[in-house]
Amino acid sequence: MTSSTTTRQAEGITNTASGKITGAGAVVDVTLGFVPRYVRVFNETDVIVWEKYYTQVDANCMKQVAAGTTTADTSSAIVIKAGAPAGDSYKGFSLSAALAASGKALHWTAEG
Repeated sequence: MTSSTTTRQAEGITNTASGKITGAGAVVDVTLGFVPRYVRVFNETDVIVWEKYYTQVDANCMKQVAAGTTTADTSSAIVIKAGAPAGDSYKGFSLSAALAASGKALHWTAEG
């Protein structure tokens, strides 16, 4: 089940969106209508947080586990999509199948 809330404002104002996804073991595409500059995903099931900044290399994001250890995740867990100018079919982000593993309760927030 996917639910989301999106707020769009005039240029120069930050756009925000948030939602909840139950993982199904497949890639999840989240269409926002704006290019996020920051995405945070919280896996409530396993207590893991991923954070991605627009300026990071596509494959990279930060991952923090329940023990508090933060590492660089280079598995393309979160990929920001910038729309047609970047060759993407939408503006938003995608979550890898590994991040969106089956049955995992995921909460996300995006700012742009």
